[in-house]
Amino acid sequence: MEQGFYPHRVKAQRVYIDTVINPHVHSCITRMKDLVLLKEFGFYKGETIDEKTTELFKTEWFTNLMSYALETELFGYTLIELGDLQGNNFPNLRLLPRENISPDRETFSNITYQISG
Repeated sequence: MEQGFYPHRVKAQRVYIDTVINPHVHSCITRMKDLVLLKEFGFYKGETIDEKTTELFKTEWFTNLMSYALETELFGYTLIELGDLQGNNFPNLRLLPRENISPDRETFSNITYQISG
């Protein structure tokens, strides 16, 4: 995206972030995510719905995970850290900064433009 011999996508991600700040774009993204997340979902075993498994995923962490996954379409990639499993939840689910990700090298670095991850 930026330099073939040193592939980072920091500038591209900053352009995407600046675009999302635009109120019209932001409202379109929010509307798209709301329409998807408001739909009912379920896990099926063949033709019948598995109520127990479906209820396990009707939680805040899963809604946040789906929201982050929807953003992947907009930004090109996303790295989501689940954190530790506590009971049936991931309370520390978080989105890692996209400018610190180099998908071409398959690395994440704590410092932007760091050579090795």
